Amino acid sequence: MRRSKFVKPEKNLQRKLLLVLAILLVLAVFVFYVRSDLKKGNNDYKIALVSNNKLEMISISPERKMINVLRVDGNVPVWIPNGPGWYRINQMEKILNRNSKNTKDLFFYNFGFVPDREIFSENENAWKNASELIGDLGLVNWISFKFNQDSMLLKDEEIKDDLNKSATVLDELMPRDFSDNRVLNDDLSLSVFNATGESGLANFIGKRLEWAGYSIVSSDSTSDKIDGCAINYGPKSDLNYAFKLLDKVFDCKKNYDDNLNENEAELYFGENYVSMVKYSSYQQNN
Repeated sequence: MRRSKFVKPEKNLQRKLLLVLAILLVLAVFVFYVRSDLKKGNNDYKIALVSNNKLEMISISPERKMINVLRVDGNVPVWIPNGPGWYRINQMEKILNRNSKNTKDLFFYNFGFVPDREIFSENENAWKNASELIGDLGLVNWISFKFNQDSMLLKDEEIKDDLNKSATVLDELMPRDFSDNRVLNDDLSLSVFNATGESGLANFIGKRLEWAGYSIVSSDSTSDKIDGCAINYGPKSDLNYAFKLLDKVFDCKKNYDDNLNENEAELYFGENYVSMVKYSSYQQNN
């Protein structure tokens, strides 16, 4: 006669408690990730697409329910900082060599555009299906984007002329359709100072920052001695997204300045900075 197994009641209770705790832990992790995803949900999302015959900038704005696309023709020369200088887009993919830093610099210094993701593809629609976007948008928002992208208003623009000839178009398009809503919402008051002998540097960088959504109070020269670049900031200014994006783009030395107001910052550029980005090569075409 087979003996029936006897399980003590307290062991049954322990197993049930462990099961309940495991379920609660899974739910807590799920809620955490969903909340994180939803926080990202209203943020603009920027994609840079590089191909042999064009550049594309894509701005997905859930808040405005819009997708803006700006294509730049392959025959348009763009400035590649850090050495190479001016090249037509259809000549430059090997120069960029799929390097993320070079690509981000290219888009910022030519268009004031700071991408969250760079995609190298000959398929101009590659960004719509890129699985990598799940990690950036979050699973919930990616699913929402996939379901809703056809109902979002798509606005397509193209630049075929030299960037200098297209300056008026860029002045209108970039801050309106491609600036970052988080930068606009932070409303950081920013002054840009040129501490070098290079003419036009402060205006050049100030213009790109305006395109990115920053409020530029002034762009001027200074006699202050600056080695590379520096960001001076007032109380709590370093806590907002707009300040952190500056740090991401320029990687400058940061200095707290109690003479500045809350939500106010100053950006300084010195000789080593212009030497590093080879700003003189930009001026050769201007």
